[in-house]
Amino acid sequence: MTVVRVWKGYGSPDGVERYCREHFVDTVLPQLRALDGFVAARVLVRLLAGEAEVVVATEWASFEAIAAFAGADVEQEIGRAHV
Repeated sequence: MTVVRVWKGYGSPDGVERYCREHFVDTVLPQLRALDGFVAARVLVRLLAGEAEVVVATEWASFEAIAAFAGADVEQEIGRAHV
């Protein structure tokens, strides 16, 4: 069994596209791949009225692996981020 952690961000369509194409691919994904317990990541984008939503679902081998990445409170609500 694996565990999924979800992060959401919002921004302009151009900002979300830039986040997905540049920041996630060049910075976030290499860092995730270097972590013990990281399994996979998926990026989903939804266009809304005037903005875009990006959802990053990361898959982990355990809650402990998530805690090593995100901190001890793996159930903490993740706020609205702007990209």
